[in-house]
Amino acid sequence: MTDIHRDSRASARVLSSFLGRIELFNKQASYNCAIKDISGTGARVSIDNALLIPNEFILEIPSKGFKKRATVKWREDAEIGVSFEAFDENAILDRLAVVEDELRLLKEQMKSLLAVKHPRS
Repeated sequence: MTDIHRDSRASARVLSSFLGRIELFNKQASYNCAIKDISGTGARVSIDNALLIPNEFILEIPSKGFKKRATVKWREDAEIGVSFEAFDENAILDRLAVVEDELRLLKEQMKSLLAVKHPRS
């Protein structure tokens, strides 16, 4: 790993030897990997087919119950450096409320459309 990658880290990483999994969002594939170092904001991941890994995926460390959305920041040979997406519970809850409202409105619209198409006698 070059110094430029080391200097751009948001927090200090700890050396590790965890076995991990890279899960693609489309759930069509997953890959075994090794976590070489990790912090609260990112990790260095060793994987044979690093060029096949998309820029965003889920990184899981099953033995630690760890699972986070990761974004590739750099690629070198058989390693990738990733950052973890920050978790904002309030933003997720706000978005969930909006989606629930949209779903309620869609259900009401469907009910109205069905009533017009199939009026009760």
